[in-house]
Amino acid sequence: MENIASPLTAFLIGPLTQFLVIPWLASPVGESLFGGWWGTTPDRAMAIIFTLAGFIGIIVTVIAFGTKSYRNLTKNYQESSL
Repeated sequence: MENIASPLTAFLIGPLTQFLVIPWLASPVGESLFGGWWGTTPDRAMAIIFTLAGFIGIIVTVIAFGTKSYRNLTKNYQESSL
């Protein structure tokens, strides 16, 4: 899964951050919304992206815990460790 995410990060998230998020954060609206939380340097865009990715990861993990596949995997693991 990590190998699949690497190209996605390099070729999608990087350019989106560079061409959309950083200029938006440099605007007066972005400055007023996020300036106090992550500072005022261009590096704050990556901090916001990493924070957003973390929240998305938590949401996906919580959803995955509720799937039938996860329950089957847990059941099979518990049975095999006995």
